[in-house]
This record gives sequence, structure tokens and C-alpha cells, in this order.
Amino acid sequence: MTNDTQELRILKVAKRELPPQLLHQFMALYTPRKKSVGVGVAAALLVGGLGVHQFYLGKTGLGVTYLLMGTVGWVLILPPILVGLLCLVDACSMGNTVKHLNQEAATQLIDELKLIGS
Repeated sequence: MTNDTQELRILKVAKRELPPQLLHQFMALYTPRKKSVGVGVAAALLVGGLGVHQFYLGKTGLGVTYLLMGTVGWVLILPPILVGLLCLVDACSMGNTVKHLNQEAATQLIDELKLIGS
């Protein structure tokens, strides 16, 4: 599923679940929360050894792990190689990861706005 298709599905759900007066607020709040596949892949491939892509996705624990293995891990041989392989895997699976995170963000925001609207 393309990113545009996912955005349309999220918008349809928001239209169905929220009253019209909250739909504009949903879009204003959802846009800065959603993640980009391109940014995630670029971060994983370019600075993945520092865990930047994990921090971008909101996975702070994994980000710290990558950061430690990519910096302090250079004392040993295995952690940097492992981080490099994990970054490649992360880059390849970024589409599904971002899709899932964006869906979670939209669902959470819809639920929050429903509480406010009621």
C-alpha cells in the first residue's frame, strides 16, 4: 500500500469517527505526528549506527542501544557489524514500521479528540 493510500484510509476513518468541527483539528495535529518512510530510510542508512532512525521513530530504548553499540562498541568488533546489519534490515522494513506507527498515531489522536468532543 502506498503512503497516499494509507493517508486516504486514515482520513476516511477520521471523517467517519469525528464530528466535522474536529476534523480540521485532527489534520492539524496529525500532520506533525506522522512519520516519513524516506526520512526513516535515509536516517537508517546514513546515521543508523548512531540510532538516529530509532529516535526518529520514537523508540528511545533501541536508539540508545544502537548509539552505544555504534560508538562504544567500536572497541569490540562485533557490535558495529551487528549495528550495520540491523540498520540495513531496519531500512528495508521501514515502510511497514512507519505505516504501523502512523496508524497508531492517527488512532490515538482520534480517540483523544473524541474525548474532547464529548
